[in-house]
Amino acid sequence: ETSGAVLHYFLDVSMQKVKADDNHTDQFFQDYIDASKYADDAIAAETNEKKKTNLQAIKDNLVAMFINSGVADCESLQNIYGPKVEENKTDSAFLKKAIAILKMMKCNESEAYFKASEYMYRINPTADAAVGVAYMYYKKNDFDNAVKYFDEALSKENDNIKKAEMAYATAAILMQAKKLSQARNYCQKAINYNENYGEPYILLAQMYGSSPNWSDEPALNKCTYFVVIDKLQRAKSVDPSVTDKANELISTYARHTPQAKDLFMLGYKAGDRITIGGWIGESTTIR
Repeated sequence: ETSGAVLHYFLDVSMQKVKADDNHTDQFFQDYIDASKYADDAIAAETNEKKKTNLQAIKDNLVAMFINSGVADCESLQNIYGPKVEENKTDSAFLKKAIAILKMMKCNESEAYFKASEYMYRINPTADAAVGVAYMYYKKNDFDNAVKYFDEALSKENDNIKKAEMAYATAAILMQAKKLSQARNYCQKAINYNENYGEPYILLAQMYGSSPNWSDEPALNKCTYFVVIDKLQRAKSVDPSVTDKANELISTYARHTPQAKDLFMLGYKAGDRITIGGWIGESTTIR
């Protein structure tokens, strides 16, 4: 507890300095790295579960202070880490910490993140490093290499939650490359890794909505939107965090479903099952 208070005070003093003087930004980042490393080492060395939990709370507090400091934006991190990554390109411990901080701050489109990942991959091709290299190729519109490195990250990662996020990112890249069948496969992988992950269902819905035509009958093509809505309903049922997003899309896609009179002319009515043809190949209920 004493060491926790010291770490908090240490970083708080540094944060107050940086708020008063921008020239302290570099030192504040270094102070965070030092305090964070001290906490990580203490957590790793502690065998008592209660003490380990307390140390983790201290670490979480340091992270919150860093995020809420007001100076840890992507531009500042790029300015600080850009040169430091070059200076430490053979130091795996530094690169690992840099990658973790840049990911935590959602700066995974910054050059510093790409470079740190690339150098880390050369030293130690971890899953996190492979993800960074994958994003680098994605930014260059080299989708084939982006998918290749995401696949490698998937093969190295053991955490199913992270694997689900990687598979989802791969699906999003493949959708952008217009490879919809492959993209659907990766959405399914993401769902298999984490059944409570709503985003892959939303991406599936958007894929189906972007390619609804499978028949010569316009009314039957519009039935694709029933499958789209099925996926969006499923997304919010497994993952309440995507409810607002799913509801907004449902209201948009619902406007494109067919008129009852048009379906009646083709022998269909509400409650009937229909199989959407083409690459989608899924069944749904007309409503």
